Amino acid sequence: MTDTRTNLQGVQQHKKYFLSGGDLHVIAEDQEFRVHRYFFERESPKFRALLASPSPGQPPQGTTRLTAIKLTDVTAKEFETFIMVFYNPTYSLYEAGVGDWTCILRLGHGWQFAEVVRLAIRELEKVEMAIVDRIALYQKHDVPEEFLIAHYVALCTRGIPLDLAESSKLGMPTVVFINQAMHTVAKPHGGSASPVDSRNAEVVAKIVARIGVKPAGTSDTASGTGTSGQAANDGAKHSGVRSSSGINGHK
Repeated sequence: MTDTRTNLQGVQQHKKYFLSGGDLHVIAEDQEFRVHRYFFERESPKFRALLASPSPGQPPQGTTRLTAIKLTDVTAKEFETFIMVFYNPTYSLYEAGVGDWTCILRLGHGWQFAEVVRLAIRELEKVEMAIVDRIALYQKHDVPEEFLIAHYVALCTRGIPLDLAESSKLGMPTVVFINQAMHTVAKPHGGSASPVDSRNAEVVAKIVARIGVKPAGTSDTASGTGTSGQAANDGAKHSGVRSSSGINGHK
């Protein structure tokens, strides 16, 4: 067992989030946070199980500095960014950029904060981002299909094929699906597909819905038939994601 006293050497109280009324101690790098257990138990099944009393009569993890939750592969700055959603002083107005919301999405996904994930998606939907980058980000973190459909449609109807850099970001199974959809959209006489043709958007939306495209990392199978359905099924299984945001009880 690791010597707790050694691990706590050099650990300092976080300047902003060592709250007087906090009842949960969390350590990231050399920073100790004292926040409210309520948010973590309410929002996250993963934290709810972690913070449960180990045995009758024993205090739950994180109750004191000596039993603090030690985060691995998460920086103090990243954890500070994440808990901002609970302590934001302006409620629905957040002073956060794409990088911040991407961090919040990643940690929320890994820690099973479903509502935080949805908040991050809503905020990311408000900012400009290259469409391929957005799809790749959403796939990586198993964003619900309802948020991906419109972006697939926009990509398939833009009238420009995927280039090598874009293809490497999406992975081969998704690239195959995109190419199939691009070749399916209606083309005007003597020209290439029009990216603004509403009929094209409708066709691609139906293709996506029928094939059942799923974000990367899910194990759901699609109900599509033929080679297109199989390609989408394969795409749903590629690049399975495992969160790098580890959580350990500090003992």
